Formats: sequence, C-alpha cells, structure tokens
Amino acid sequence: TTTYEGVPPRVLTVQSHVVAGRVGNRCAELPLNLLGCEADALHTVHFSNHLGFPSHAGRRCADNEVSDLLTGLRSNGLLAGRYRALLTGYIGTRASLEAVVSCAREMRDNKSRGDFDWYLDPVLGDHGRVYVPDDVAECMRREAVPLASVVTPNGFEASVLAGMAMPPSNEGEAFACADAIHAMGPHTVVITSLPNNGGGHAQGSNGESAGYVCLYGSTTMPQDDGLPQRFCIRSPIREGYYTGTGDLFAALLCGHTLQMGYGRVSQACERAAATLQEVLRVTEAVSTSLRNNEPKRDGDAEKAAEARRRELQLVRCRSAIVDPPPPL
Repeated sequence: TTTYEGVPPRVLTVQSHVVAGRVGNRCAELPLNLLGCEADALHTVHFSNHLGFPSHAGRRCADNEVSDLLTGLRSNGLLAGRYRALLTGYIGTRASLEAVVSCAREMRDNKSRGDFDWYLDPVLGDHGRVYVPDDVAECMRREAVPLASVVTPNGFEASVLAGMAMPPSNEGEAFACADAIHAMGPHTVVITSLPNNGGGHAQGSNGESAGYVCLYGSTTMPQDDGLPQRFCIRSPIREGYYTGTGDLFAALLCGHTLQMGYGRVSQACERAAATLQEVLRVTEAVSTSLRNNEPKRDGDAEKAAEARRRELQLVRCRSAIVDPPPPL
C-alpha cells in the first residue's frame, strides 16, 4: 500500500508550455511547489510565448506524443501508484485527450478513489467561442469529465459541459450548471467566472453586479464545521486582460485542497481567489510602472510590449501563494 505520510504529494500536470510568460504549466509548477507538492509537467504545446502576442513560434504536440510520453513513464514504473493527483489544462487533440483519459483511469484503478483525484480545467473556449476541435469538446464531456473529481470551467465552458444554450448569468443558473456537471461524475464543480451579457460582470443572490466577477462553487462532499456545500466568492474586476488566470486558479485550488482535504472546499477556493487577486494587483502595478517608463512603440511592437507587461508576477507574489491575504 502506498503511503503519503511525510512525503509531498506528487501531481502530474498536463498542460501547454511557453518559453516566455505565464500560462499552462508555467502557471502551475511554481504554485504547486510552493504549496508543498512535487509537480511533474507534461507539455501539450511548445510555444515561444502565448497567443496574446502578435506572433508565436513552436508547435502543438503531435497526436501520438502525449501517449508516447505516458508510455515511457509507465514502462519505468513512474505512472500508476506514483501520483496523488492529475491536473490538466489545454489539450488540443482528441488523441492526446484520450491518452490522458486512459492514464487517469489507470491511476484511479491502481489506487483507492480517495488516494487519487483528477483536477480537470476543461479548456474549451470563452466569450461564446469554442477554440478546440468539436471532437475534443465531445471527448471532454463524454470521457474526461466523468472521471474527474474536481472541474473548474469558466462560465462558457460550464454551459458547454452542461449542454446549456447560454452561459449562466445568475446564481440559480450557475448552480443548475453545477448540478448537471455533478450528475456526470465530479464531486466538486467550481465555475471560475460568470460574464453578464459579455460585460465581464456577474450577478449574485442580492442582485448587485457592477464591478465584480463571481466564482460559484458546489461540492457533494461533506463539509467540516458547518461550512457550505454551495457558495459564491466575489472579486473586483481588474482592468485589462491577463492571460493564465484560469490556469493559476486551478493549480492553487489543487494545492490547497491537497493540503486541506475536501471538507473545506469553500476555504480552499477563498484562498485561491485571494492569491489570484493579489497576483493581479501586483501585476497591474508592475505593468503600469513599465508602461509609464518605457517608450511608446508602434503597431505590433507595442502589442507585444503590452502583452509582456501583463505577464503574471508569480515570483513577486510567492509569499501570497504560500500565505494568501484575507479574502476580499
């Protein structure tokens, strides 16, 4: 029997990778390490930078590459029985996703359900647009989600998974989405943001919406000390666009729930959301300072400079990852 007493939990994180910037695995590894987890990264994309820049170089993994890497781990006894959790983000081909599904099933079947959890960030799209092939979205719904323990979609992805025509726009619709996803298998669903008519605002139970974005969480797991199984966390909207926030939140939630267990899901989400807000606050301050002190460029050069200025400041915020500020 594998025991984790005194041994850091090990997480296999399967996501995109960029040389410069913070998205995918570049958002996941440092937070997981700081939260006491060993993180082994398997990359589904190898790009010079994220797609918010005017151009990029590199490639997506070939259909058989993810499967080959997992086979290499398996052949050396580095797969089944080794990982406490699987964390997944962007997976752009059906063949790659099917390889990860097979891997997750193998990990689960070689351990009791309580000893292995899949944290699935179903990177399918946003703002009304699916940006993975249809067969990936279908495989996500039919094969991946039923095996997952925790699912962290944005509002649009939640509607795709739940089979709803539109993203939820209020608390009732959000929890209806969560119920539909629970019915597919996951015990915990966290809808990380809810746009309202594309405006970037979210509506809670008291009807207030301006200036906030809401996270809605739902778990079927028993909660400690009277903590709620359903909850809403509101955070102020930051101006501008920051890439990698969903990847960061999923990694933080993974790290915190592995520390705290599933009896305090709302508190784990509060800690993850508080860290994310602090990272955005610091990133916003750094980007403003850089913008004020750098010469103005033209065209794509300025677009690239602005994308660079808005890269998430994880190293500067490492203390806020380990010890999050009080929730807003």
